[in-house]
Amino acid sequence: NTTMENCDDFELIKMYMDGNCRAFEVLYGRYRSRLYAFLHRLLSSNKSEVDDIFQIVWVRAIDKMPNLRANGSFYGYLQQTARNLIIDRARKLKRQGVHIAIDDDDSIPIADGNTREAFFELYDMEDKELMEKAVASLSVEQQKIWNLRMQNLSFKEIAEIEKCSLNTALARMSYAKKNIKIFLEMHS
Repeated sequence: NTTMENCDDFELIKMYMDGNCRAFEVLYGRYRSRLYAFLHRLLSSNKSEVDDIFQIVWVRAIDKMPNLRANGSFYGYLQQTARNLIIDRARKLKRQGVHIAIDDDDSIPIADGNTREAFFELYDMEDKELMEKAVASLSVEQQKIWNLRMQNLSFKEIAEIEKCSLNTALARMSYAKKNIKIFLEMHS
């Protein structure tokens, strides 16, 4: 469908939100290689980390599509999400005594509190008891995915352990995050 190839990103997003899956395929095809190359440049020493963050960025993009503004850049959003994930992952690993090599430090702005992703805000929460109750409120499948993810396993590794597809693991994590957020909002 050549007419779809000529649409701008936000026309494609609107079509996808209206149920046209082909619109997402066009959007994904447009930025897949560029985003992967960007991540590979920043994390060249760790291919599984690149693959993991690549998947998370696309899941987040799908989640955020209804809220993206047409005056922004969709690729800019993908890039900023990737940067924030890399920075947050590096901070988390640093707290655990592991150093992560980021090849392009100067190009990564330090994420401020407003741009940090909810997953990491939840993980860093002070009230661990409330967080434990939130996790306990999840379905068994979501708890397993959440706990494996907290052990810093990649989604690919989680899918292998849980004997499910990568997409199923990503979806369960997405639901787990949403359910934890709802639980925390109701109990705080």
